[in-house]
Amino acid sequence: MSKYLLVDDNEMQHELFRCYCIGTGHEFLHAVSLEQALEILENEVPEVVFLDNRLAPYPDFRKTVPAIRDAGFEGKIVVISSDVQDPVFNEAGEYTVHDYINKFEVSLTNFSDTIERFRETGEPARVSANH
Repeated sequence: MSKYLLVDDNEMQHELFRCYCIGTGHEFLHAVSLEQALEILENEVPEVVFLDNRLAPYPDFRKTVPAIRDAGFEGKIVVISSDVQDPVFNEAGEYTVHDYINKFEVSLTNFSDTIERFRETGEPARVSANH
């Protein structure tokens, strides 16, 4: 079973991922804050961390990704955002972000394939044609 971590301060996003996971064999851990994510990472090693770009109170991933890396997580971090056109994503590679995706383009029909691509390959798995 593959294990993932979703870090998002929006409970609706967690509910969507829970529904999408039903029957897929994937296990998602859930954190609603950076602090909670860091606590989970003390005991768990997910294959991929899906991280909300604007995780309150932080302005964007440039503040949260370094904290996750400083905690010792060396795996893939995929930033999820409702605005992948934001110029901040031009800096994603500098912050060791594996990829970023438009959260609105992840659906029940493509969820399992999308997360499997992130887990299986070292190459970015693009979901949004807009980036």
